[in-house]
Amino acid sequence: MPFKTRVFDGTVSFKSSPTIISHNFIIANYGAGFAVDTDDGSSFVHIAHNVLYDGGAMKMDYGGCSSRFEHNFIFARPHTGEQPCYVVGAFLPGSADIMQKNKCVVPYFPPRNIHGHVGDNYQCTLPDINATYVFRPDYNEYYCMYEPLFGCQTSSGAVKNLTFTELQHAGVSTHSRHFHYIPTASEMLRWSRHILQM
Repeated sequence: MPFKTRVFDGTVSFKSSPTIISHNFIIANYGAGFAVDTDDGSSFVHIAHNVLYDGGAMKMDYGGCSSRFEHNFIFARPHTGEQPCYVVGAFLPGSADIMQKNKCVVPYFPPRNIHGHVGDNYQCTLPDINATYVFRPDYNEYYCMYEPLFGCQTSSGAVKNLTFTELQHAGVSTHSRHFHYIPTASEMLRWSRHILQM
């Protein structure tokens, strides 16, 4: 049963206080697709300042809303065919998850993802992507050797691959950056120590 409270931001609303996941080193082992599985209605989850290894980053492809994923370092080795940096479904206006200021390193792509998808969004109907792209990941850094591709659903339901450049030309992720290299182990360790305050 929902209750009106002031726990979210001090104003009266049905929004809950966020569940906070922060300053953790999480290994997505045993073939897990994602380090933190925010799916099937997960809402109001704040995932920040974590080091996530061996799995994908942000996931919400069924019914969740209003979560935040920021300031994380993801070393994604996607062995399940999932998109390593994010895969999201539909959101209502004003309730989309936020993904910003993360570093996502993708050292290779598995056979099921040979085209180099780093993210998929099933709410960016073409051709007017700017009007429908409710989920707006921005200020993120993507590290991979190839031009990253982002899946965007068309009006017929098919998914079209957009390059990072095409996505930015459409007005999405305009402040994000792509680096054509894999950081060194010492560089990634430095990022990890900084995030985990070690």
